[in-house]
Amino acid sequence: MIGMKLSINSFMLVVICPLLTGSLFGQNSYPEWFLHPVKYPQYITGYSTAGAIEAIDDAIWRYSLSKEGYLVGDASFFNDEDKWEKDYLIEAQAPLIKNDQLRQISCFKTSLYSGGEQICIFEKKMYEIIEKTTFVEEHVSDMRPIWVRKGPFFTEKDDYYAVGKYVLKGNENDAWRTAEEAALVELASAVGLGVYQSESKRKIKQGRSNTPETEESVKILTYSFNHEFRDLQVLERWLDYQEMDPDKNVRAYIYVLVRIKATNIKQHLTRN
Repeated sequence: MIGMKLSINSFMLVVICPLLTGSLFGQNSYPEWFLHPVKYPQYITGYSTAGAIEAIDDAIWRYSLSKEGYLVGDASFFNDEDKWEKDYLIEAQAPLIKNDQLRQISCFKTSLYSGGEQICIFEKKMYEIIEKTTFVEEHVSDMRPIWVRKGPFFTEKDDYYAVGKYVLKGNENDAWRTAEEAALVELASAVGLGVYQSESKRKIKQGRSNTPETEESVKILTYSFNHEFRDLQVLERWLDYQEMDPDKNVRAYIYVLVRIKATNIKQHLTRN
Protein backbone atom coordinates (compact mmCIF):
# COMPACT_ATOMS: atom_id res chain seq x y z
CA MET A 1 0.00 0.00 0.00
CA ILE A 2 1.05 3.59 -0.46
CA GLY A 3 0.32 6.37 1.92
CA MET A 4 1.24 9.63 3.56
CA LYS A 5 1.60 10.13 7.32
CA LEU A 6 0.96 13.70 8.37
CA SER A 7 2.05 15.04 11.73
CA ILE A 8 2.27 18.67 12.77
CA ASN A 9 5.38 17.86 14.76
CA SER A 10 7.29 16.51 11.79
CA PHE A 11 5.81 18.63 9.00
CA MET A 12 8.34 21.13 7.65
CA LEU A 13 7.86 23.90 5.14
CA VAL A 14 10.91 24.55 3.02
CA VAL A 15 11.49 28.29 2.87
CA ILE A 16 12.73 29.26 -0.55
CA CYS A 17 14.88 32.29 -1.18
CA PRO A 18 13.04 34.84 -3.38
CA LEU A 19 16.23 35.32 -5.40
CA LEU A 20 16.05 31.66 -6.45
CA THR A 21 12.38 31.59 -7.26
CA GLY A 22 11.83 34.91 -8.99
CA SER A 23 8.46 35.03 -10.73
CA LEU A 24 7.89 31.32 -10.03
CA PHE A 25 6.84 32.06 -6.45
CA GLY A 26 3.30 33.36 -6.01
CA GLN A 27 2.88 33.81 -9.75
CA ASN A 28 -0.27 35.50 -11.03
CA SER A 29 -0.81 33.27 -14.06
CA TYR A 30 -1.27 29.50 -14.23
CA PRO A 31 -2.21 26.99 -16.92
CA GLU A 32 -5.95 26.64 -17.30
CA TRP A 33 -5.70 22.92 -16.51
CA PHE A 34 -4.36 23.74 -13.07
CA LEU A 35 -6.91 26.41 -12.10
CA HIS A 36 -9.89 24.51 -13.55
CA PRO A 37 -9.16 20.76 -13.36
CA VAL A 38 -12.91 20.09 -13.65
CA LYS A 39 -12.52 20.88 -17.37
CA TYR A 40 -9.87 18.17 -17.78
CA PRO A 41 -11.10 15.07 -15.93
CA GLN A 42 -8.87 12.82 -18.05
CA TYR A 43 -5.70 14.28 -16.52
CA ILE A 44 -3.98 13.33 -13.26
CA THR A 45 -2.10 16.01 -11.30
CA GLY A 46 1.22 15.34 -9.56
CA TYR A 47 3.40 17.57 -7.36
CA SER A 48 7.14 16.92 -7.23
CA THR A 49 9.22 17.29 -4.06
CA ALA A 50 12.83 18.37 -4.59
CA GLY A 51 15.22 15.47 -4.13
CA ALA A 52 12.48 13.14 -2.88
CA ILE A 53 9.38 12.55 -5.00
CA GLU A 54 8.90 12.82 -8.75
CA ALA A 55 5.67 14.37 -10.03
CA ILE A 56 4.66 11.11 -11.73
CA ASP A 57 4.95 9.17 -8.46
CA ASP A 58 2.81 11.73 -6.66
CA ALA A 59 0.29 11.57 -9.51
CA ILE A 60 0.02 7.78 -9.07
CA TRP A 61 -0.62 8.25 -5.35
CA ARG A 62 -3.23 10.98 -5.90
CA TYR A 63 -5.02 9.02 -8.59
CA SER A 64 -5.17 5.91 -6.37
CA LEU A 65 -6.26 7.97 -3.36
CA SER A 66 -9.03 9.71 -5.27
CA LYS A 67 -10.43 6.39 -6.50
CA GLU A 68 -10.45 4.71 -3.11
CA GLY A 69 -8.82 5.91 0.11
CA TYR A 70 -9.28 6.54 3.77
CA LEU A 71 -8.57 9.07 6.52
CA VAL A 72 -7.95 7.73 10.01
CA GLY A 73 -6.43 9.28 13.14
CA ASP A 74 -6.82 12.29 15.42
CA ALA A 75 -6.50 16.04 15.50
CA SER A 76 -6.14 17.47 19.02
CA PHE A 77 -6.47 21.02 20.29
CA PHE A 78 -4.46 22.07 23.35
CA ASN A 79 -6.06 25.06 25.06
CA ASP A 80 -2.96 26.11 27.00
CA GLU A 81 -0.92 26.66 23.85
CA ASP A 82 -3.79 27.51 21.49
CA LYS A 83 -2.56 25.03 18.88
CA TRP A 84 -3.56 21.91 16.97
CA GLU A 85 -1.60 18.71 16.72
CA LYS A 86 -2.45 16.46 13.79
CA ASP A 87 -1.74 12.77 13.89
CA TYR A 88 -3.74 11.12 11.13
CA LEU A 89 -3.10 9.01 8.10
CA ILE A 90 -4.35 9.70 4.58
CA GLU A 91 -3.94 6.49 2.62
CA ALA A 92 -4.80 5.00 -0.76
CA GLN A 93 -6.22 1.50 -0.51
CA ALA A 94 -3.79 0.29 -3.19
CA PRO A 95 -1.77 1.64 -6.14
CA LEU A 96 -4.03 1.47 -9.16
CA ILE A 97 -1.65 2.47 -11.93
CA LYS A 98 2.05 2.17 -12.81
CA ASN A 99 4.63 4.64 -14.13
CA ASP A 100 4.81 3.08 -17.56
CA GLN A 101 1.05 3.46 -17.96
CA LEU A 102 1.20 7.26 -17.78
CA ARG A 103 2.20 9.87 -20.34
CA GLN A 104 3.30 13.34 -19.24
CA ILE A 105 1.19 16.06 -20.87
CA SER A 106 2.23 19.37 -19.36
CA CYS A 107 4.29 20.82 -16.47
CA PHE A 108 5.20 24.18 -14.97
CA LYS A 109 7.94 25.11 -12.53
CA THR A 110 7.08 26.31 -9.03
CA SER A 111 10.63 26.74 -7.70
CA LEU A 112 14.28 26.29 -8.59
CA TYR A 113 15.20 25.08 -5.10
CA SER A 114 17.46 22.03 -4.89
CA GLY A 115 17.10 21.10 -8.54
CA GLY A 116 13.60 22.50 -8.94
CA GLU A 117 10.02 21.52 -8.28
CA GLN A 118 7.10 21.38 -10.66
CA ILE A 119 3.44 20.55 -11.01
CA CYS A 120 2.50 18.26 -13.89
CA ILE A 121 -0.47 16.53 -15.43
CA PHE A 122 -0.45 13.02 -16.86
CA GLU A 123 -2.87 10.83 -18.76
CA LYS A 124 -3.17 7.12 -19.25
CA LYS A 125 -1.34 5.91 -22.35
CA MET A 126 -3.46 4.92 -25.30
CA TYR A 127 -2.49 2.90 -28.36
CA GLU A 128 -3.56 5.60 -30.76
CA ILE A 129 -1.30 8.60 -31.37
CA ILE A 130 -2.48 11.66 -29.48
CA GLU A 131 -1.66 15.13 -30.76
CA LYS A 132 0.25 17.45 -28.44
CA THR A 133 -2.17 19.67 -26.52
CA THR A 134 -1.63 23.40 -26.08
CA PHE A 135 -2.99 25.00 -22.91
CA VAL A 136 -3.93 28.61 -22.26
CA GLU A 137 -2.21 30.55 -19.47
CA GLU A 138 -4.84 32.22 -17.32
CA HIS A 139 -4.42 35.24 -15.06
CA VAL A 140 -5.77 34.55 -11.57
CA SER A 141 -9.04 36.45 -11.17
CA ASP A 142 -9.38 39.11 -8.46
CA MET A 143 -13.04 38.15 -8.07
CA ARG A 144 -13.73 35.77 -5.20
CA PRO A 145 -15.42 32.67 -6.71
CA ILE A 146 -18.91 31.75 -5.55
CA TRP A 147 -17.66 28.40 -4.27
CA VAL A 148 -15.17 30.15 -1.95
CA ARG A 149 -17.99 32.23 -0.49
CA LYS A 150 -20.11 29.10 0.01
CA GLY A 151 -17.35 27.14 1.78
CA PRO A 152 -15.91 25.51 3.74
CA PHE A 153 -18.66 22.90 3.21
CA PHE A 154 -21.89 22.91 1.22
CA THR A 155 -24.19 20.49 -0.57
CA GLU A 156 -25.92 20.48 -3.95
CA LYS A 157 -28.37 17.72 -4.79
CA ASP A 158 -26.57 14.43 -4.05
CA ASP A 159 -23.08 15.91 -3.86
CA TYR A 160 -20.90 17.17 -1.02
CA TYR A 161 -18.48 20.04 -1.66
CA ALA A 162 -15.61 21.22 0.53
CA VAL A 163 -13.13 24.07 0.30
CA GLY A 164 -9.59 23.74 1.61
CA LYS A 165 -7.59 26.85 2.49
CA TYR A 166 -3.91 27.41 3.18
CA VAL A 167 -1.31 30.19 3.13
CA LEU A 168 1.20 30.59 0.33
CA LYS A 169 4.44 31.78 1.87
CA GLY A 170 6.97 28.99 1.56
CA ASN A 171 7.07 25.93 -0.65
CA GLU A 172 4.26 26.29 -3.19
CA ASN A 173 3.82 22.57 -3.87
CA ASP A 174 3.48 21.89 -0.14
CA ALA A 175 0.88 24.66 0.11
CA TRP A 176 -1.32 23.21 -2.64
CA ARG A 177 -1.03 19.71 -1.20
CA THR A 178 -1.99 20.99 2.26
CA ALA A 179 -5.01 22.84 0.88
CA GLU A 180 -6.25 19.63 -0.76
CA GLU A 181 -5.74 17.80 2.54
CA ALA A 182 -7.73 20.53 4.34
CA ALA A 183 -10.63 20.09 1.91
CA LEU A 184 -10.71 16.33 2.59
CA VAL A 185 -10.71 16.97 6.34
CA GLU A 186 -13.63 19.39 5.88
CA LEU A 187 -15.59 16.68 4.07
CA ALA A 188 -14.91 14.11 6.77
CA SER A 189 -15.79 16.58 9.54
CA ALA A 190 -19.12 17.39 7.91
CA VAL A 191 -20.02 13.72 7.54
CA GLY A 192 -19.31 13.09 11.23
CA LEU A 193 -16.44 12.49 13.61
CA GLY A 194 -15.75 11.42 17.15
CA VAL A 195 -15.16 14.19 19.70
CA TYR A 196 -13.37 13.50 22.96
CA GLN A 197 -12.37 15.87 25.76
CA SER A 198 -9.68 15.13 28.29
CA GLU A 199 -7.75 17.00 30.95
CA SER A 200 -4.26 16.64 32.33
CA LYS A 201 -2.02 18.45 34.77
CA ARG A 202 1.18 20.14 33.74
CA LYS A 203 3.80 21.23 36.26
CA ILE A 204 5.10 24.78 35.89
CA LYS A 205 8.72 25.13 36.96
CA GLN A 206 9.97 28.51 38.09
CA GLY A 207 13.26 29.98 39.23
CA ARG A 208 16.80 28.73 39.03
CA SER A 209 16.08 25.82 41.36
CA ASN A 210 13.89 24.28 38.65
CA THR A 211 11.48 23.25 41.42
CA PRO A 212 7.82 22.66 40.53
CA GLU A 213 5.87 25.60 41.89
CA THR A 214 2.39 25.23 40.46
CA GLU A 215 0.24 22.90 38.39
CA GLU A 216 -1.77 24.02 35.41
CA SER A 217 -4.80 22.23 34.00
CA VAL A 218 -4.49 21.44 30.30
CA LYS A 219 -7.68 20.72 28.39
CA ILE A 220 -7.37 18.64 25.24
CA LEU A 221 -10.14 18.44 22.65
CA THR A 222 -9.63 15.58 20.21
CA TYR A 223 -11.41 15.01 16.91
CA SER A 224 -11.24 11.42 15.72
CA PHE A 225 -11.41 10.46 12.05
CA ASN A 226 -12.21 7.04 10.63
CA HIS A 227 -13.52 7.59 7.10
CA GLU A 228 -13.47 5.79 3.78
CA PHE A 229 -14.11 7.54 0.49
CA ARG A 230 -14.04 6.93 -3.26
CA ASP A 231 -14.27 8.96 -6.48
CA LEU A 232 -13.09 12.21 -4.90
CA GLN A 233 -12.66 15.03 -7.46
CA VAL A 234 -10.63 18.24 -7.37
CA LEU A 235 -12.67 20.81 -9.30
CA GLU A 236 -11.15 24.27 -8.94
CA ARG A 237 -8.15 26.14 -7.54
CA TRP A 238 -7.87 29.86 -6.76
CA LEU A 239 -5.45 32.31 -5.14
CA ASP A 240 -6.47 35.38 -3.14
CA TYR A 241 -3.80 38.08 -3.30
CA GLN A 242 -6.06 40.72 -1.71
CA GLU A 243 -6.58 39.27 1.77
CA MET A 244 -4.19 40.91 4.22
CA ASP A 245 -2.17 39.00 6.81
CA PRO A 246 0.03 40.31 9.65
CA ASP A 247 2.74 37.93 8.47
CA LYS A 248 4.51 39.81 5.69
CA ASN A 249 5.82 36.54 4.26
CA VAL A 250 2.30 35.51 3.25
CA ARG A 251 1.99 36.16 -0.48
CA ALA A 252 -1.54 34.83 -0.93
CA TYR A 253 -4.21 32.52 0.41
CA ILE A 254 -4.94 29.50 -1.75
CA TYR A 255 -8.21 27.63 -2.05
CA VAL A 256 -9.11 24.21 -3.47
CA LEU A 257 -12.64 22.96 -4.21
CA VAL A 258 -13.37 19.22 -4.05
CA ARG A 259 -16.54 17.22 -4.67
CA ILE A 260 -17.78 13.76 -3.75
CA LYS A 261 -21.08 11.91 -3.98
CA ALA A 262 -22.77 11.85 -0.59
CA THR A 263 -22.92 8.06 -0.78
CA ASN A 264 -19.17 7.79 -1.49
CA ILE A 265 -17.84 8.90 1.89
CA LYS A 266 -18.57 6.96 5.06
CA GLN A 267 -17.65 7.25 8.71
CA HIS A 268 -16.93 4.12 10.72
CA LEU A 269 -17.84 4.46 14.38
CA THR A 270 -15.16 2.05 15.59
CA ARG A 271 -11.56 1.41 14.60
CA ASN A 272 -9.94 -1.93 14.01
